[in-house]
Amino acid sequence: MPISAETAQQAYAAICGQFADYIEASGSRPTLERDWLFLDHPSPWAVVWEEGPDQWAMRAGEGGVDEALTEMASDLLAPGEKLRTPPAEKWPDGCYPEPITSFAVSLVETC
Repeated sequence: MPISAETAQQAYAAICGQFADYIEASGSRPTLERDWLFLDHPSPWAVVWEEGPDQWAMRAGEGGVDEALTEMASDLLAPGEKLRTPPAEKWPDGCYPEPITSFAVSLVETC
């Protein structure tokens, strides 16, 4: 069963809050899409952000970084500074951000 429109809006707001620094810096923001289709993967609700930071979809909701992202940003960090993406605040219960691509997550119901 698909999540409700209200839950999708809450998850979208949580993702926007999680990546607020990126949104402010770039002027680009993700979009909430209903009945989104990527190749053969339909999604009743998806958050799509092609201009977002590298691999943002893998960090949506839970936060964290991957090795490739850390290496890419190493020249921008001060000595001893660590790259991080905080978890999303106020993530709605009963919803999970399932990465579809590097630039989109499907918002699915948790079991």
